[in-house]
Amino acid sequence: MILFGAIQIKLIKLKIERRDSTLHKKECIPIVGVDISPSSVRVLQLKCRDGQYHIIGGGQTSVAMLSDECKGAQDDFIVSAISEGVKAAKVNAHHAVCSVSGNDVSVKGFMLPCLPEKEIQGAVEFEAAQTLAVDTMNSKVAYHLYPDHVIDNILNDPDKDDIGGVMVIASNKSVDRTVKLVESAKLNCAIVDAESVALLNCFESIENDLVDQTIFIVHMGETKSHLIIHRPNTLPFFREMSVGFNTIIELIAEELDETFDNIKRFLNDHEAQREAGVNINVSFSRACQDWIGELMSTIRSYYYQNETAEIDQILLCGEISMIDGIDEMLDVQLPMPVALWNPLEKMTYDKKNLDVQAFVENGTLMNVAVGLAIREI
Repeated sequence: MILFGAIQIKLIKLKIERRDSTLHKKECIPIVGVDISPSSVRVLQLKCRDGQYHIIGGGQTSVAMLSDECKGAQDDFIVSAISEGVKAAKVNAHHAVCSVSGNDVSVKGFMLPCLPEKEIQGAVEFEAAQTLAVDTMNSKVAYHLYPDHVIDNILNDPDKDDIGGVMVIASNKSVDRTVKLVESAKLNCAIVDAESVALLNCFESIENDLVDQTIFIVHMGETKSHLIIHRPNTLPFFREMSVGFNTIIELIAEELDETFDNIKRFLNDHEAQREAGVNINVSFSRACQDWIGELMSTIRSYYYQNETAEIDQILLCGEISMIDGIDEMLDVQLPMPVALWNPLEKMTYDKKNLDVQAFVENGTLMNVAVGLAIREI
């Protein structure tokens, strides 16, 4: 088994070193992963003991939602949710790792001719500007190089001496807003990562028994979906879709002439459905069809580009994973097995702590937070 470890992409990095006055050994600095979405904040602190992750504290806090005309004050509620979440989770860290995603964030594999180290950053920025048509002057560009044996496997040509890896491009506006939110909550924002990279890091660091397989990670959040394909000894595949769980709710609400909030409540409250005389199972299935079609399109495209590849399994996480029977529904419609992905189940924690036990049971929502919490500064 070859495990590459976490992709070390940092859109910002504050180097912090503490040394014992007598032993002069670098100490591990406690950090908290902070996953910010429009309506909730998830925080998580982990500690690695002998290769096993232990949950120190974590949880989820809702963000108060405002009407469209009051959206300018929404950031204040996000800051409050971060502060409340850190306090409720009882984490003992002042340094945070958070993430960005959306239309002004791109993650992409790349290959370049072998270059001196000092020239790689400029070459990656040029590649980003050419292939992604992004304004690198107003963006942060970071990259991670993969080991030589991975690149050799991709090239399959001993005479070539290329380098390759993963690049992340995020607008300064997106990164600066995230940093401001976290630091307004009295935390030091040590690293800003990309959500999709955090998901891949979560997988490669936690799922040791699956890293030798080709795995399709599907994460549907509130406003977007991350699609990631991990395959041993090659660069990962990334795709982000602007279809999120809110999109599904809106489609059902329009079909049934119901409010967004009612549909959100009905989706996992069968008693509320019965009382309202509504059965949304068929509508939910219909609302998911375009999204499922895009999953199939992604699979076909990946197979076309990688003729020898065969996806072994789909791991599902994010908001949509909380719908009863969603894995079974997708299992029927997609060509490979689908499983709910809860990385917290493989961690140790204090079983007497009911708060921790409760969010471990909903761990399919915590995947991004895990990928952030395993980072080191």
